[in-house]
Amino acid sequence: MFHIDTGKVVPICCKPPRYGPHERRVILNLVDKLDSKGIVKDDEGPWGSQIVLASKQNQDHVHWSSFVFCLCVSYRNLNAITRPFTFPVTRCDDAVEGIGDAKFFLTMDYDAGYWQVSMDQSSKEKTAFFTPDGKKHFNVMPMGATNAHPAFVAMATKFKERWNLLYDERLKRLKDANWDWLRETLEGQLKTIAHTKEKVDQETLHTVQEALKEAKESMTDRN
Repeated sequence: MFHIDTGKVVPICCKPPRYGPHERRVILNLVDKLDSKGIVKDDEGPWGSQIVLASKQNQDHVHWSSFVFCLCVSYRNLNAITRPFTFPVTRCDDAVEGIGDAKFFLTMDYDAGYWQVSMDQSSKEKTAFFTPDGKKHFNVMPMGATNAHPAFVAMATKFKERWNLLYDERLKRLKDANWDWLRETLEGQLKTIAHTKEKVDQETLHTVQEALKEAKESMTDRN
């Protein structure tokens, strides 16, 4: 649960921006997609930030009217009054060394990782942003907010700790890992995430199932 701690500061709000015709079409299209997925919702609070469109890379050969954009929100003013939260982020080389001499290991890539984290109810209105015809706020942790990155790393770290503890307890009772148990346990955890309305879709779950099947066959081939 992501919380934005602004203390007793009076709500801040930027001046509602003006958008050009093309910007308007692009923004409304992107916002509608987020709204249809339940990621954003109409807002009636006193907070408000501005949308910034960021074009994706390698579009030099594309006409500007066909550019693909990412919808970003400038939380500069909100971040300036947010109490910071720090959490150690593992270095890439330390993560590689942490694998040690293991011959097999699992990795997991979250689909839109930040949106896996739900928002504290009192913090939702603080993420509000202006659209061409209204205002929305995020129901999940937005990108660009102070503390979003360390909060996500903390969540992933806790998941790793719980998984390792579960795996170690299993190994204490058996001489080796059982791939059927491994598959059933991981799939069970993913279904639990999906049941709590986190953004793990059936395609992702199917991909994990296929990956575990391949890993099991590889272990069988190598005895």
